[in-house]
Amino acid sequence: MGRLGAKETKRRIRCGIAALFIFSLLACVPARSVHFTKVEMGCEEEERLLLQRSEAEQRLIEEQRSVYEDEQLEHYLTELARSLQPPEVLARISFRVTVLRDRSADALSFPDGRIYLTTGMVAQLENEAQLAILLTHEMTHCTHRHALRALRHVKEGAVRRKGLSGAASALSWQNALPSLETYLDELESEADTVALQLVVRAGYDGAEGGKLLEWQQRDLEEGDLDEVSRVTRYRELEKRKEFWHKLLDTRAEDAKPGITGREAFLAHTHRVILDTACADEARGRFTLAQREVERYLAIRPDDARAYCLLGEICRQRGLVGDRNKAKDCYTKAIDLRPSFPEPHRGIGLVYYKEGEKARAKNSFEAYLIFAPDAPDKAYIQRYLSTCN
Repeated sequence: MGRLGAKETKRRIRCGIAALFIFSLLACVPARSVHFTKVEMGCEEEERLLLQRSEAEQRLIEEQRSVYEDEQLEHYLTELARSLQPPEVLARISFRVTVLRDRSADALSFPDGRIYLTTGMVAQLENEAQLAILLTHEMTHCTHRHALRALRHVKEGAVRRKGLSGAASALSWQNALPSLETYLDELESEADTVALQLVVRAGYDGAEGGKLLEWQQRDLEEGDLDEVSRVTRYRELEKRKEFWHKLLDTRAEDAKPGITGREAFLAHTHRVILDTACADEARGRFTLAQREVERYLAIRPDDARAYCLLGEICRQRGLVGDRNKAKDCYTKAIDLRPSFPEPHRGIGLVYYKEGEKARAKNSFEAYLIFAPDAPDKAYIQRYLSTCN
């Protein structure tokens, strides 16, 4: 039940892909009434087909999207996920977490226990408690067999409509999709409910789930969604946030403060956070990029590259006070690593814009000394020619 994509709302993606995934199986399986066992991974015909299709979908995902290569990060995510489940679940499902190089903040899971997180999602998280909530939510889709249940929900609805129990091509997408959408929302609520129970049992702060949803709402402002999709997504997140707070209100034992694990989380994810900040800065998402760099610097305060990137964010954004902050960041980067070319270039551009051409000249010359084959050498030389 994949839900990956930056151009459409999560609701439509979830329903559309799930419908495609489910409808493609309807011609292959017989309709019958079924009782569900929440954790048990049975060998029914439908489940075997789902697992086969899951493997094909995973191969396609990894062919079309770049996997973020970081063995230590993948080990950390996978071991954390497994630590949140009881032994009887782990005996049946071998969870594995993989990170995809994709700026859209999203996660998806498959019935066989394979979970994908995008780099954008990892960079959006603030601590281990939020990560634990995300992972337990996705794992619940596996342990509670949500893909299989959605498949049977659609199939049994087709039987009730009569005449639609034969070939899958006879099934009406327009009639089935609204019902599927409602049912998937119910499964999402179940996943949130179980996630809260698991993370609180592990000692994490359940209130971090609401904060995570709030951050996702804020990040919509600099995302790729059009206005209609952005509003729809915002309302969807608001609905989930209200449900999460309702869960906390009705379960006083789950509302008690727990650990957040911020330091441990940043220690394992700092690389992907900085890489995502670079991608956000390149696409003009300056507020997101600044937040990500500042979180990175909280765990790596002596990284010249991060200070240079923060300088670039401030220089290009150009808000009140940004120019002085950019100079401070470039200067810090140069102090930490004098031979690093980029901060000399950046501070030179700031000086030039301020009319301090002598300082700009010194900075541009230093840049070309440390980067004699820089791709923008001719561009910088044109600036130098006007500094005399």
